[in-house]
Amino acid sequence: MKRRGPIDPEPNANVAGPIGSSGGTTVTVRYELLYLGPSSTRVGVRVHLPPEPKGSADLVFPSWVPGSYVIRDPARYVLRAALEGPDGRPIAPVERVGKARWRVPYTSGPPPVVRWELFGFELSKLGLDADPDHLFLNAGFALPYVDGHQNEPCELRLDIPAQWRVVTELEEIDREQRRYRARTYDELVDSPVDCGSIRESNFRPAGIPHRLSLCGEPADMDLPRTVRDLEQIAATTIAYFGTSPLSHYTFFLHLADTGDGGLEHATSNSCVVRRDIFRPAQKYRRFLHLAAHEYFHLYNVKRIRPAALGPFDYTREVYTRLLWWMEGATDYVSHLLLRRSGLLSPRQYLEDLAEMIRGYRETPGRLVTSLEEASLSAWVGFYRPSDESVNQTVSYYLKGALVSWAMDMEIRTATHNSASLDTVMRFLWREYGESGRGIGENELPRVVERATGLDLGDFFDRYVAGVDELDFDRPAQSAALNLIPAPREPSEEDPGGPGYLGIDMGTSEGVTRITTVRDGTPARNGGLRPGDELVGIDGRRIYAGQWNDAFERLSPGQAIELLLFRRGRERRCRVTLATPPPKKLQFRPAATPSDLERTIHSSWLNGSILPAHPSSPSS
Repeated sequence: MKRRGPIDPEPNANVAGPIGSSGGTTVTVRYELLYLGPSSTRVGVRVHLPPEPKGSADLVFPSWVPGSYVIRDPARYVLRAALEGPDGRPIAPVERVGKARWRVPYTSGPPPVVRWELFGFELSKLGLDADPDHLFLNAGFALPYVDGHQNEPCELRLDIPAQWRVVTELEEIDREQRRYRARTYDELVDSPVDCGSIRESNFRPAGIPHRLSLCGEPADMDLPRTVRDLEQIAATTIAYFGTSPLSHYTFFLHLADTGDGGLEHATSNSCVVRRDIFRPAQKYRRFLHLAAHEYFHLYNVKRIRPAALGPFDYTREVYTRLLWWMEGATDYVSHLLLRRSGLLSPRQYLEDLAEMIRGYRETPGRLVTSLEEASLSAWVGFYRPSDESVNQTVSYYLKGALVSWAMDMEIRTATHNSASLDTVMRFLWREYGESGRGIGENELPRVVERATGLDLGDFFDRYVAGVDELDFDRPAQSAALNLIPAPREPSEEDPGGPGYLGIDMGTSEGVTRITTVRDGTPARNGGLRPGDELVGIDGRRIYAGQWNDAFERLSPGQAIELLLFRRGRERRCRVTLATPPPKKLQFRPAATPSDLERTIHSSWLNGSILPAHPSSPSS
C-alpha cells in the first residue's frame, strides 16, 4: 500500500504533557476568575506566577482548543494586562511581545501577580460566557499558561456570587472558597467549569457516577427521559469496550436559541443545542446522536489518539491524517450504539444511514479530496468553508463514517462475521488507549491487520488515501440489504419529477441569491456563479420566497433562460435542466440473502428488518 511521509516534523518547545502527567504535587501557578457583575460582558482574570530564576516569565494564550481544529486566537479579547500591587491596584502594564504572548518582569520581591479583563459573552461549546445568572469557562479561552510550567499543577479560584453552584471535573480543594486544582495545564484546559443556576441530575451507568449539568430553559423537554437516555448511552458504550477509565463524568448541556454542537473532554463533554431540540422525535434523535458521539470520544480521541495530538502545542496548528478515524469512525460507531442500546429502531438507524449516503453523493468534492487530505486540511477546510467547499473537499466526519461502515462490512464478510470494526476499536483501546500510546500516521492499516488478520491495504489506498468512488451496494449486500431510491409519487403537473439545476439558494432582505453551484450540474455548465441575484425565468419575474416553487414546476430536459444580476450588471444564462438525484434513499431487505448475510445483518444491527428465514419454525 501507499506510504505517506511524516507531517511537519520540526520540534517546538511550547508543548504541554499528556493528560494526567504531573511534575509534582505543589501548585506553581494560581489563577483567579473574577465575575464582574450582571451588567458586564467581561470577566477579570488574575494569575499568581511561580518563582522564576530567569528574571521574567511569558504568559501564553492558546491559539486553539483541542477538539476544535481552527485557530481562534482568544488573546484578541484581552484588555488592560497589568502588574498588580499588594493592594490590588495596577502598577505597570505588562509588555505584549507577540499576538498571544505577554512578558512579565520579575523583581527582587515576591513573584509577580498579573491581572487583565477578557470579553466573555460567547455561549459556545469552547468559549467563555458570563451573563447575570451564569458563567461558563473553557480554560483554553481565558487562562494562559506560564511558558515552561505547563506540566506542573495549577489552581483555579472562582470569585462568583455566593448563591451560585459550581459544576466541574476539576479536583475540589476548598468548597467554601471555590478553589480547584488541576495536575497539569492540559488537564485545566480539558476541564470545563459551569457556574450559576444549574439543574443537576445524577445517574450511575455501570456503577460509575455520572451527571447532567443543565443550563437554560428548554422547550418541551422530558428531563427524566433525557437522563434515562444519557444513562443508556453511557452504559452501552462502557459495555462495548468492556471497561471504563472513568471514576466520574459530566454532561454539560447548554440550551440556547442557536446550537453550536459539542466538544469532547477526558471526563466530560460540553454541548450547546437549541432549546427546542427535544421535539419532535427526529430532532431529538439528532440530540441523542450528538450526546453519543461526544461520549464515545472519551475513548476514541481522548485516549485512542493520533500521536500528533499530544503533547499539545497550543501556539500553532497540529496536523494529522487520522481525523477521519477520530471523528468519522466515532460518528459511525456511536450512531450504531444508539441502535444497539434500543434508542433507535433498526429502521430508524437505516433511515439515518441512507440519508448520510444521499448527502455524500451530492458532494462533488468527494471525488477530489481524499479522507487523509481532508483530515490534514481541516484547519483551513472543514472549519472555514467557502462557496466552493462542496466542490473541493468532503467532510471527514461524513465520509469517515461511511468508509467505516464499508470497512466494517468488508471485515465481517471476509472473516465470516468472526471479526468486525468492533474488533478493531477494542484492539485500539487495549493496545493504545489504556497505555496512552499514540497512533502513528501510517499505523492504522497495520492495526486493522493485527486485530482481524486481514490485509486491507488496497481498501485504505482506494478510499482513505485515494478518491475512488465508494460502492455502497457492496456493504449493503453484505448485510442482506439493497440501497434504492425511495419511490416518488408523480403528479399530473410533473410526471417525470422536477428539473434539476444544481444550486443552493439563500434569501435575505427580499433578495434571493445563489450560495452554491455544484460541479457537473446544469448550473455550472450554464455559467451560474455563487452570489448571483436571481430575478426571473423566461422573461417572468420571480419574487423572493417563490423560487423553490418555480423550480419545482420545471421538468428534466427543459431549457430555460435565467435573468440575474451579477456585480450590479444584468445577465442572462440559458440552461437545460437535468434529472434530479433522488431526494431520499432507502434500504430494503434483499430478496434472497445468504445465511452469512443474514447473520451479519442481525449481529451488526442487534436486530433485523428482514422477513423470517424460510427454514425457521416461525415461517
